[in-house]
Amino acid sequence: MESAKIKQCLAQGKATFYRKLQKATERAKMSDDAKIASLGKDRDEEIRKNYEAFKKMLPKLLKEYRNQHALLRGEKLIAVYSTALDAERTGKLLYDDDIFSVQEITDVPVDLGFYSHVVPVG
Repeated sequence: MESAKIKQCLAQGKATFYRKLQKATERAKMSDDAKIASLGKDRDEEIRKNYEAFKKMLPKLLKEYRNQHALLRGEKLIAVYSTALDAERTGKLLYDDDIFSVQEITDVPVDLGFYSHVVPVG
């Protein structure tokens, strides 16, 4: 049945759309832990590079955006949000691969990685 759908989509020139839809469906079924594991090194490298870029941007950002949250991808500032949750939600909407980072704009930047310093309570 699956190959019949692909053949039909190919015939109609929609194979790319079908494959993207299929991948999105598979990602939606994955647990968050599985997503993180599958992204692994790419995500860690992106976060590290974004953090380094953020430290360079910080003096300018503090003047206008103190105590807000920066959404970064590819070592570039994408947008600034009043809450970390808003920045994370936007990142998830914009980037299917979940490779982005969020950083609070404060006097002392803290590299949290991807929840790397979260301590379980209880």
